[in-house]
Amino acid sequence: MPFPYVIKVNHGSDRNIFVYGPDDLVGAKEKCDLWLQGRTAWRLAEEWYNHIEPEIFIEPFIGENGEAPVDYKLFCFEDDIPCIQIDTARFSDHRRCFYDEHWNKLPFGHYYPMEDKELPRPPHLDAILAAARTLAQGFEFVRIDFYDKPSGPVFGEMTFSPTSGFGAFRPPSTDAWLGTFWRDHPKGRFCTSGEG
Repeated sequence: MPFPYVIKVNHGSDRNIFVYGPDDLVGAKEKCDLWLQGRTAWRLAEEWYNHIEPEIFIEPFIGENGEAPVDYKLFCFEDDIPCIQIDTARFSDHRRCFYDEHWNKLPFGHYYPMEDKELPRPPHLDAILAAARTLAQGFEFVRIDFYDKPSGPVFGEMTFSPTSGFGAFRPPSTDAWLGTFWRDHPKGRFCTSGEG
């Protein structure tokens, strides 16, 4: 595969090797072998990873000049998307801020330093929102991540426990506000409770 690319696992988080050239492959096989043998669910109370057959994925690196693209992470409570987390400069000066779906900046932060400057509205935001609402159907909560490339949205991942639930919002009242969007019985066609 042409450089650069990313080696990652499907059964946990923070298990990535960024391969910009041959030197980055030194020890990669051994590291992957260890990852495939081990389970990390116990570490962060993410039980669902125990039910996934461990696999290694290799994907093209979609950033530019070694820097990750801006990451748009939508907090979805089925059709409700109260906020979009935006992560910038992940590998150099990681910053984070939140916007609503109408691209108004929201007055809270989370875990990483706040991105102070105003960020431009992503060109394909409407398509990103529509795709997120489709994917979120039937889930009480899921965070759905996208990148916005010139060719259109690129899907990143879906997660049910951002930062494993340990990342604190600033101010803490943000947690209570997000909780008002929680639905115990989503109406969508997918079902997380095992019913239907």
